[in-house]
Parts: sequence; C-alpha cells; structure tokens
Amino acid sequence: MKAIFILLPVMGTLTVCAQNKIDTTSSALGIGTKTPSFYYHGGNNMGLEIFNSNTSANSQAHLILSTGATGNFGSTGTLSWMTPNSTGNKGVAYIAARTMQDATTNATGDLFFATADNAIPTVKMRITSKGYVGIGVNDPRAYFDVAFAANNVRASVLARLPEGNDVDAGTYIGVEAYSTTGGQVKSFALEHKFYGKLNSAINFYRGGDMTGGFMTFSTNTGVERMRIDANGNVGIGTTATQQYKLAVEGTIGARRLRIDQGTWADFVFDPGYKLPSLMEVEQYIKVNRHLPDVPSTNEVKENGIDVGEMNKVLLQKVEELTLLLIQEHKEKEEIKKELEGMKFQIKELQKERK
Repeated sequence: MKAIFILLPVMGTLTVCAQNKIDTTSSALGIGTKTPSFYYHGGNNMGLEIFNSNTSANSQAHLILSTGATGNFGSTGTLSWMTPNSTGNKGVAYIAARTMQDATTNATGDLFFATADNAIPTVKMRITSKGYVGIGVNDPRAYFDVAFAANNVRASVLARLPEGNDVDAGTYIGVEAYSTTGGQVKSFALEHKFYGKLNSAINFYRGGDMTGGFMTFSTNTGVERMRIDANGNVGIGTTATQQYKLAVEGTIGARRLRIDQGTWADFVFDPGYKLPSLMEVEQYIKVNRHLPDVPSTNEVKENGIDVGEMNKVLLQKVEELTLLLIQEHKEKEEIKKELEGMKFQIKELQKERK
C-alpha cells in the first residue's frame, strides 16, 4: 500500500469517502470511485484508480496505476491520466515501464512517455535501458536523440531570447530538419531566427550519395555568403569553387600576403643564361605587342594570372633589364676611355704643330 500514499500528492486534494472500493475480481483499488476500471489494462491486473470527485460530471478525471502482462504501453506498470467523453474514459497521457527481458535473468527495461493526439495515443519520448533519451525516434542511438520524419521541421531549439519571442516562432537558435530526397539538397541547418524571421544560418547539404556533402554559411535574410564544397574548396560570394581552393567574388583587403613560390627568377644570373639583346626585345614587341614571357591581354582575360608566377616573370624582366643596363654601362665606360685617349692624342698633335 506504500505506492498509494506516494501517488496521492500528485493529485492535489482528493475527497476520500464512501466512493472507495477494492474490486476482489480484478484486484483493483479505487479511490473516489466504486467501479475501478482499466482503459488499456483488463483481466486480472492489479491496479489503482484515483477518481477526482470534486470536478463536475462533464469533466471528471481519472489517474490509473496498473500492472500486468498486457497493455499498449507497458508490461510492468503504466500510469495513465484519463478524461471522460461521451463514449467513456479516454487516455490523455501515459508513463509506462516495459520489461524487455525476463526479470529472473538479466532484466532490462525502457521507460515510455506517451500523449494522445486526436484520441490516438503515441509514444513521444522514451528512455532506454542504456540511458539513451529519444524524442520522435523509436530506437535512440545516442544519449540524446531527436528525429523528425517531416521536411522543414524545427527539430530542436538550443536557446531563446525574450525579445520577439511572442512573434511567430520567436527569437532563437535551433536545428531545422529539411529533406533527404535527391542529390545536393539541404538536410540540416543551424539557424538563428529573430522575431521568427531567418537571420543567419549554417547549412548542411547532402551529396549525390552517402558522401559528397558540403556546407554553406548565410547571413542577413538567409542569403548564402560562403561555402565549403565537398573537396574542401572555399567560395566567398561565389558558388564557382571547382577550380580553386579559395574563390572570391569581390575585393580582398589584407595587410600582408605571403605566397610560397617553388622557383624564382635568379636563373637569369646563371653564367649560361642567354640574355636577349635590346634589339631582340624590340623586334618581339613589334610583332607581339607585349614583353617576352609575359601573358597577353587576351590570355589574362581568359585565364587570369597566377600572382606568384607573375611576380617571378616580372622579376625576371627586371633582372634582364639590370644586366642590360650593366652591359650598357660597361660599353659606355669603354667608349669614355677611348674618347679620353683620343683627346690626349689630339692634344699631343697640337703641341707638335706648335
């Protein structure tokens, strides 16, 4: 009888009078009712029915505790909250324990929490024998497992703010469940909504198979700003990430930019390097309208430029020009020496004539 006194405070104030009865046929105990009965548990099942006699005839409620080997929600015990209608008592909510194995060996059991939706009782949450908690899933495989079968469903809310919480879905950050049908579709999203309107989000897309997924990042009204594709390529302001590790549509601002270049232009200073003459450079420019080794305008328009490679080519031109200037300087020094010699000879000739 200890279980009776434990359950009584749950119901608040109860009127216990002549309306109490122990049914010797079903071994059921009724408090506040002479006819203790079971909605889901029949036969010779022991049970306790608490009837709230303070309510009106049209809103009388029952709390039923039953045990036995049969039942929709439990084979060990079910706590049921009932309300009446025109055809009899109907279950509203249930807490049920179910023994999964024979208790004489290695017993395991699950705890179920069920509610009635349109008079159809369904399990909404369960705690398994492993301690896993499942909401909307029959076989939770994690310590907290939430699942929804429908698309575009608010699966869980992680945090809420009071501002705007009374408008639509409110102000919160939560997990949204989307679709798994077809390739390259959004499956999940971690979304921030303000006054029920989508603000920013991290979106998870599935690939064409079990692999190949990618992520996108949205701001403002949920507009995509950045993505990381299946190959690890990053796109900012663009979805064209196939050819680049980082693709940016717009201007990049930075204080420093480091490019690791495999080769450099110092080969120009090798003794065996064939330095083009200025005449050769002039002829090339006349024909091609650009410097040797430097891409043309059309090539840049079509393919862009490799910044590291372009810096190497430009340095190569600077080094070639430096060598040409050194060469020109040496030739000028030779001419200067020759002129000085000629001047000396002229002066000597002038002296002899005198």
